[in-house]
Amino acid sequence: MAAFELDAPSYGGDRGTLNRNNDDDNDLNDEDDDADLADAWKLLLLKEASDGERRSFSEPGELEGFLDDWSDCLGKTVGKEGNILHRLLQHWEEKDIEKMPHLRDAVTSIVEKYPLLLWQTSAEHKSDSPLWQAISQKEAITVVAFMEGLKRSSKNRSPELESFLKQPVDLDQRSILQLAIEMHLEEEAIQAIASHVTNDALSVRDTNGRTALHAALTYGDCTDDRVCTIKQMILQSSSALGVVDKYGRSLYAHHLWSKQRWLEQKRQLEEKGRREEKATSSNKPAMNPKSASKTAMGQTPPNNDIDPKAKQSIAPGLSDSKDEATNSGLDDPIKGVYDSKRDPGSRTADNVDILSYNPLAPSIQEWSVDGGTQGNRVLRSNQGFRREPIPDLNPIIRRTQSIKLQDQLDREPSSRSQEDERKIAEQNAKRRSGRRMNAEKKAQLAEKKLKRKHDEDRAKAKEQAKRQPHILEANSQKVQLEIKLRCMRTLSPKETARILYGNNSKDRQICFDFPGRPTVRLEAFKMSFQSVKFDEVLQYVAFPSVRFERKVSDEEDASKDGLGRNEMTEIFEWLRDKKKVKRIVKVIVNDFEKPPHSNSAIVKSLKGFHVEELQWLKTDLDPVTILKVGDDIRKLYLRWSGSNTALRAWSDPYGLRKLKHLDTIQLVLTGDEIFESSHDLQENIESFRARMNLPSDKNIDENKLSGGGIPTSNRITVKAPALNTYGRSATRMLLTDKDINHTHIENHKWLKTMDNFREEMIPVWKEAQKRATKDSNEDLFAQPIMVALIDDGVDVLEPSLQGKLIDGKTLSYDLPLGSEPTEQREHAFWESSGGHGTVMANMIFRVCPMAKLYAIRMETHVDEGRTNRINPYNAAEAINAAVDKGVNIISMSWTISPNAESKHSDLQNAIDRAHAKNILMFASSNDGGYFNDKSWPVALKRDAFFRIGAAKADGKPFDWAGPVAQLDYILPGVDVIKYHTKSSQKSDSKYLDKLERMGTETGSSVATALAAGTAAMVLTCARIAAIDSLRSGRGVTENVLNEMQKRDNMAAALERLGVKLGDNKFIEVWRTLDTQHWSSFKDMRPDAKMEMVVAKTIPLLPSQAFG
Repeated sequence: MAAFELDAPSYGGDRGTLNRNNDDDNDLNDEDDDADLADAWKLLLLKEASDGERRSFSEPGELEGFLDDWSDCLGKTVGKEGNILHRLLQHWEEKDIEKMPHLRDAVTSIVEKYPLLLWQTSAEHKSDSPLWQAISQKEAITVVAFMEGLKRSSKNRSPELESFLKQPVDLDQRSILQLAIEMHLEEEAIQAIASHVTNDALSVRDTNGRTALHAALTYGDCTDDRVCTIKQMILQSSSALGVVDKYGRSLYAHHLWSKQRWLEQKRQLEEKGRREEKATSSNKPAMNPKSASKTAMGQTPPNNDIDPKAKQSIAPGLSDSKDEATNSGLDDPIKGVYDSKRDPGSRTADNVDILSYNPLAPSIQEWSVDGGTQGNRVLRSNQGFRREPIPDLNPIIRRTQSIKLQDQLDREPSSRSQEDERKIAEQNAKRRSGRRMNAEKKAQLAEKKLKRKHDEDRAKAKEQAKRQPHILEANSQKVQLEIKLRCMRTLSPKETARILYGNNSKDRQICFDFPGRPTVRLEAFKMSFQSVKFDEVLQYVAFPSVRFERKVSDEEDASKDGLGRNEMTEIFEWLRDKKKVKRIVKVIVNDFEKPPHSNSAIVKSLKGFHVEELQWLKTDLDPVTILKVGDDIRKLYLRWSGSNTALRAWSDPYGLRKLKHLDTIQLVLTGDEIFESSHDLQENIESFRARMNLPSDKNIDENKLSGGGIPTSNRITVKAPALNTYGRSATRMLLTDKDINHTHIENHKWLKTMDNFREEMIPVWKEAQKRATKDSNEDLFAQPIMVALIDDGVDVLEPSLQGKLIDGKTLSYDLPLGSEPTEQREHAFWESSGGHGTVMANMIFRVCPMAKLYAIRMETHVDEGRTNRINPYNAAEAINAAVDKGVNIISMSWTISPNAESKHSDLQNAIDRAHAKNILMFASSNDGGYFNDKSWPVALKRDAFFRIGAAKADGKPFDWAGPVAQLDYILPGVDVIKYHTKSSQKSDSKYLDKLERMGTETGSSVATALAAGTAAMVLTCARIAAIDSLRSGRGVTENVLNEMQKRDNMAAALERLGVKLGDNKFIEVWRTLDTQHWSSFKDMRPDAKMEMVVAKTIPLLPSQAFG
């Protein structure tokens, strides 16, 4: 719809109160109003009314008097021409509203009093409201005047007007704001409309699912003014930020997509310009480099070969290829693609052939100027396509009544003499000549008006074409930053990540929540997080009370001045220099250890990060230190000892009151040695609150302050102290293991065999990687096997795992009850809530240290029985994340017990997707004893999984592993953890304790991880064989490697590896992998060992894949 068909409001005036029950009276009344409106628009345009009246509006108060005198008709919408706004838009000349000072004031005042007129339609054009017409005709000043009047109106924020602003206005279902943006209205007008829209209006989606914000964020339109518009719109949006179009693009993704399209179009245009220049260089003189540049950028140099007379016959706008740059140009090379959807037969933004599409091609519309017959230009309306005639170049001048009467007299016979007849004939000829001249003059004026319009559009297009790409890129960076900051200030980390990165296939982190442990070696910290990729803007960085140990030289130790710590400076320098983080919205540091960090160390750590919320919890933190951190601080958490001295220092005129953006202070009482009574504490807090809301330069009179004699603002909210609640209690993930009393057996033959084989394989793999680099340009064969571990996280600081993770994904978040969305904390994948995921990772690497781990942390919840449960939807997300990452193996040491309320469609689809990609999936038995195991995920697609059960050290099935017939294989799952190599580092003792505690537990989860590691080792050996085949020609090709990714072929390989005959399905790996029985293997060189490994691997590979 282009507008809304509303009943004319009965605003004021005597005519508005006449009896409406009589149709004749209604018709008569409408005719009177129509006549009055006809006179009103003429007088406002300084023309003569029907009764001969004229107005100049040059005297003070004349306009106000006119509006009062004509108030009984100005609020009406009657007749074919509609209301007063319709008529002004129809009859005024171009730029009349600029030339006549009173006209803009009149329009503003009319809208102020009758705001609904903006959305009413006329009888002649039922699809066109004044606001829609003004936007369609690109009357920017008129739109601004309309919005000024709306702003002054008492109905400005009425539900009725808000509903109009959020209603679609055309067949594309665009809002009025989106229409203005896509019509390329001037930014001042767009900003005027945007100032009135609400979040609901910004959420209106067109047929492509896009909003006004999507339209505003088009890369090619990123001028300085557009950046201001986007900032304004973003500030007014909340849920609109999360809108995703039908192609799955959020606002942020849409902006990046439009940038990619713009750059591709620019590249193609420049390439086309170079080809054309090269093709014409042999026939014509070489083109000036500047002209060539203009050609490539959509500006065609004047063609001097065209006859000047011929130019006059060319319709305005087609005299050169001024190109559709006016509408789509380099300013927005995708705009033409967007606009193609206006025509049902045209190509859309997603099916257009980018190689054949040229957004700067000239319009092909034909205009005929001979005989006064012209084509029509098409405008959109709510009725579809409306044909609006182009102003006639040879209009017929309507005669007045006096002229008609004179013509009749001229045609009547008379008794005049021939001389009189001759004179009358001459006069009539002159009169007709004058009419023709007037008609030609008006036609020329109309033609000049159109030409001037096209000249202005051409100038605008050329100016846009001159826009340098680096300016667009700089503005694009500003826009991206605004979206990020708005999301991070108002939304949860989970929602922010979704808006910015969708499924986040590149695993870019927007938070850094460091796991809690008392002491960490700085070198271990950097190694553990070397593969983590951070966004340049972080929503928060959180550090518990922790010490970072590092080697200190004698010189550094001697030069240290003061007892304050400074190790956090290195952590923040690492974020700044190594991880390229430029901005941190929230900083949380529990500086509880004694001694705390020095003030200079705090300033050095945070300087330049533009911190907006500071929670550096050092007791009675110095206000000067806070000021030096930066002026962007909006919210402060202050750890307070209860001392009134600290409150006075913070509220000093030269203290925190100097922070321009500060709006909230949360006092956190330490609880250690509080000497004052609760009454005195409360009184001191109230005085502090009053002082904080005084002007920063105002002297404080304590007597007047306590007596309420000094007026204060409420700019800064001071919240009463609360106990520190920043520590989070981690819930331990439920293992599938059962803690059962069993005989302790010291020697696992399976583990001993795999430990020996692992140590021998490490140098062999390095030799194979080195050979692959020499023998082939492709390093596919030399890439490590990627294993996805879906669990409760992995502690990357555990010694055996440092540097092993390639990446990870977090699907677990925590939001305390009653908290704002921004208080949500991320359960990062690099920490484990109960240690389970850390143990599983350790087992995978124990078997295959050459693999790389992709850790995915799931979200769990506690049921009524205080058992941690896994959400099927969250499990589906995890499997999909592993598929998106392109892993080879997925290890899942958990089960889901389905119930009547469980929904599995998402999980089923995710499993099907992984199976279709030939990803090997290992899942554990539910350890429920000898009962039928119907647990998920295995039960949803049995032939897609390896179901693994636990075995004792003697190879017999674990009692609780379940019916062996329902298992694929059993592997060691009893007393496995105690064989983990201990670290000599004191700082690792906490996590070694976790591993030792896990050593007393037994179950199929450990066996599942060992099975996933075994499969990773088999695939690694297959890659070694493929690398060897580059020289030996054994035929182990990429196709063979792909075949090994299929479940049936891996099952065959594991059975050939050594499945014991019988029913227990234990894999006796020593039959194939016991290197102690390989002749002289231990003394061989790495290349010879590689030959031996290949010889042992070939029988494991599917024979049908060779040749």
